[in-house]
Amino acid sequence: MRKRLSSSLWGLFFICIGILIVGNMLSLWNFTLFFPGWWTLFIIIPCFIHIISDGIHIGSVIGLTIGILLLLMRQDVIDTALTGKLIIPIILIIIGLGIIFRNMARTSINKNFHDFEIHYDKNASNYTTVFQSRKIFIPRENFYGATLSSVFGELQVDLSGAIITQDVVIHCSSVFGEVQLLVPSNVHVKTSGSQILGSMRNNTKQIYDSGKPTIYIDYSAVFGEIIIR
Repeated sequence: MRKRLSSSLWGLFFICIGILIVGNMLSLWNFTLFFPGWWTLFIIIPCFIHIISDGIHIGSVIGLTIGILLLLMRQDVIDTALTGKLIIPIILIIIGLGIIFRNMARTSINKNFHDFEIHYDKNASNYTTVFQSRKIFIPRENFYGATLSSVFGELQVDLSGAIITQDVVIHCSSVFGEVQLLVPSNVHVKTSGSQILGSMRNNTKQIYDSGKPTIYIDYSAVFGEIIIR
């Protein structure tokens, strides 16, 4: 259903562009595709369609916000200096709200991941990096899940030494950044999420064993990359 909705929205977008171009050729109106900041549409439109079709994710909201700010800057609605000052605090606010309301905002869980909320533990950790590189090593202790966010930065989380005895959930969000997650060998990894001009690579070797716990990864990659190994 959501895939059909996303396809319909993209189809409608291209139809509208085609109609506007035909109208120009017939002198029905004067539409210019290459207006100041037109390139921001390649950020705004994919993020907007993703929010409509797949629900609210931190990554898509941040991408949409950045795109709108850049468009307003190119349209001289706000000046360049103010835009630079606003981007970081706005991103931090969105991340904070996403962490607080993630259980309310998450509407895009795949049917195969119906038990995400059941497994989510209140003891889960939050790791965020903005415009910097950060490496996190989880010591040999019980791990209950986490929320990982990278915005214009690189976040590396090493779980190889963590003790995982039950199914856990990890929420990953990468916006113009990279998240690297190293998991132990005694777990299964299942992923579900979305990519907007980004990528997600699961390089783990999956050998089914009913006795192994599962790490469920709910991801969002907006102009970013998520690597699991």
